Amino acid sequence: MYTPSQDNPFAPPAKLTEEQLRGIGVEPPTVSQIERAEEAESKRTMLWVVLAVLVVAALLMWFAASSDGEKDQARVTLARMSNVSVQDVVEQARRAGMAGLVYQHGGVADESNGADWIVDQVTVEGDAAILRVHTGRIRPTHPYLMPSVFRQPEVHTNEGVGQVFTSWPAKPGFVTFDCARCEGETTVTTSRGDVLFRATGPYKGTRWINMDDEDPVGYYQVKATSAWTLTVADYDRLPSFYQGGHDPAGTGDTVFLYQGTEDSARMTGVGGLEAANLVGTRIEKGGLKGPSIVQVSASGAWSITPY
Repeated sequence: MYTPSQDNPFAPPAKLTEEQLRGIGVEPPTVSQIERAEEAESKRTMLWVVLAVLVVAALLMWFAASSDGEKDQARVTLARMSNVSVQDVVEQARRAGMAGLVYQHGGVADESNGADWIVDQVTVEGDAAILRVHTGRIRPTHPYLMPSVFRQPEVHTNEGVGQVFTSWPAKPGFVTFDCARCEGETTVTTSRGDVLFRATGPYKGTRWINMDDEDPVGYYQVKATSAWTLTVADYDRLPSFYQGGHDPAGTGDTVFLYQGTEDSARMTGVGGLEAANLVGTRIEKGGLKGPSIVQVSASGAWSITPY
């Protein structure tokens, strides 16, 4: 087998030179042009890399500043908390990025978890928070004052008959029960023996819990014929009505915030009404003067006109 080599005048050269390329009818770029093109491409690549690094750095700085701002606000809120459960303080401390909690029970540091304690005062010191606590329930002297933090909702789903245990602390909560395909009678009772909901057929409504100084709800007993959802939420999830705005209106059992000052009202479709004044110490049956949490009992559409 014959292998072409440079000794063969008809064999192509092993590597064409620039002058040889010019001799075959193609005008390739010169070496200097190729070098300039490669240099320009390298500069463009470097520019994109630099821009990408700057964008990432800017985003990281923005996220860090946003996170620091949220943590600072959480620390301020934490320092203002009082007459709340330890569970609420722990949740707010987590948002503030606090490294540790120190419990002072009767002025003495206690290393237990404080699960059944109530927080009287929070003192923020560096990355730690000192909690002055006492044993018992949330003090009933102001049972309807708004908590200083919003607690994340509890959502429970099941079908038919079931029992739901709740971790909601000893503070007001608002329970929404939704059973869109229920048939026959449906009931929801609490561990205290209260009938929270009783309806026939499909139902969705909201009622309040823990609005007095008795034992908080520990579980719910549900009797239903279909799939259902039971949600416990804080007051930030309630609809609000303000003085001079739209009058309260809705359908079925409802709880709402009333921020007006009028204490009388004309009502249509309302079967029952209870109001818990946020600055008082008792439930005012039939009263409306705000700011209040108002619980409406109704089987259909209803409306309230304060005056």
